[in-house]
Amino acid sequence: MLVVISDIHLTDLSTAHNVHATAFDLMCREISTAAQAKGAVELQVVLLGDIFDLVRTDFWHRTTTPDQRPWGGDLDPETGMNRNTALIQTQFATVLAGVLATPEAKGLITTLNGLSTVTNLPTKLTYVVGNHDRVFNNFPALQQQVRAVLPGIEFANLFKADDYGVLARHGHEWDENCHGFTFYNKVLRPDGAPQLGRFDARSYQVMAIGEVVTAELMSGLVHFARAAQPGNVPDFPQFIEAFKDINNIRPTLDVFPWLEWFARDQLPGYKQTLHQAMKQSLDGVLQSSLAKKWDRLVTDLLLQGDLTDRLALLKNHVLGNSFDEFRGRVNSLSKLQGLVDKVTPDKDECAEGAEEEEIWRFWTANPPGPTQYVLYGHTHKARHVAFGAAVDGRVRMYINTGTLLPLIQRTSSRDGFSTASQMTMAFFYKTEEDKTARADRGPTLDLWNGIRRKTYV
Repeated sequence: MLVVISDIHLTDLSTAHNVHATAFDLMCREISTAAQAKGAVELQVVLLGDIFDLVRTDFWHRTTTPDQRPWGGDLDPETGMNRNTALIQTQFATVLAGVLATPEAKGLITTLNGLSTVTNLPTKLTYVVGNHDRVFNNFPALQQQVRAVLPGIEFANLFKADDYGVLARHGHEWDENCHGFTFYNKVLRPDGAPQLGRFDARSYQVMAIGEVVTAELMSGLVHFARAAQPGNVPDFPQFIEAFKDINNIRPTLDVFPWLEWFARDQLPGYKQTLHQAMKQSLDGVLQSSLAKKWDRLVTDLLLQGDLTDRLALLKNHVLGNSFDEFRGRVNSLSKLQGLVDKVTPDKDECAEGAEEEEIWRFWTANPPGPTQYVLYGHTHKARHVAFGAAVDGRVRMYINTGTLLPLIQRTSSRDGFSTASQMTMAFFYKTEEDKTARADRGPTLDLWNGIRRKTYV
């Protein structure tokens, strides 16, 4: 039996909420029940990236200057990170220690370590590295920190199991703001150095602008708002706790319409605090060494510029001089975006990438390749798409493993945002398992996509 989950994003709690610990109780019950019901002979658990989030924190704002940060100072042309690797490794080790010390991380660790006992099965645990935990590929010492609490866990950038018909990656390899190989090839090493491919091992060591946005913008917003502590404003700690929801907005650039929506009924002191926090956090991104280099990827065009161009546009032409001015401008942009959305098909880069996977070249060969399912996480949106099928029942399918986090999305009316907790788990069984009423020898699949509307204490 193979279980795949992704994108738990456990943080040190400084700028985001962790998934409620009851999610791990439910996960454990579902796994043990399925193992017993399906006659599992083994248990493999794949953590498909972004399990421990090492960039979603205000650690760097609290303890470093901009030139000391992983995306600051003099950048290494091989990784795009600060050349002071000893300092950067120590920083990430401190962040990881903070994550592992949280009650929620301890709950997950207890659950994973107990699965072999609960199911009475030999259990193997594989951690496929994502983009918020990318530095596991740079610093093996960080892997050892995790092995100290999860003995025997293996780290990889790809999981493939022919018995289960599965190929799994985190999926950020197809996200232009979260992979590093294009940045490496066009900006860091345009000097004739060997080019990196999308799935080259060294590509997974290159920092991308998405990490800077998470740390400087998303976490910076919470940090600077908290640090402001305006006078004569009631319930400020509760306001900051609610504000941490900003980290679960998808797509990420909807953060600005969400800020307008979140603050529209707040007191003037709150609005002033948020406006100043936006300015400071945008400056943090745009003034970083990595962002300045990333800006060389695409010529500054209104509709075709890269992410740094769009953030600069927001800072210079949308933010304005007050929150009310920002609100009017972001409303106008939202209406324009609403018209664009109606005529532009929704693009899923991960689904498009999954269809390009090399394994499909062997799917129609004679004999056919064993892989039927390509799994990614990353987007936080559970999805499955069948690309093709054969008369013998085999299928070429893309599965997105979603997240255990809440998902905050703009409503179709575009005048608000809705929140729902999510849980996606993919269970696969090989020929020796799930024998009841089985008509063939191929791998079987149970895919669970669930949402819950509930406020936790």
